Amino acid sequence: MRKNNQSFADIFEEALKSIEMKPRATVSGIVTAIDRDWITAQTGLGSESKIPATQFLNESSELTIKIGDEVQVALDTIEGGIGETG
Repeated sequence: MRKNNQSFADIFEEALKSIEMKPRATVSGIVTAIDRDWITAQTGLGSESKIPATQFLNESSELTIKIGDEVQVALDTIEGGIGETG
């Protein structure tokens, strides 16, 4: 809820403070793209997360994920709030 004419940007900034934004932190994301080598997930952190597709293969080397699935993303790097997280 807004407090005293608080802007959306201010509310968003406050919400980000509650997310642990450091390497090895885990956040939820939604799969938005899949290619041969990478799974792309939107985590709501202002950037996309790229995950190696090999992490989603079963014993038969078949992909076990699809666009729209929710995934847990462990942050390896954080690029100043702009760009990609991985």
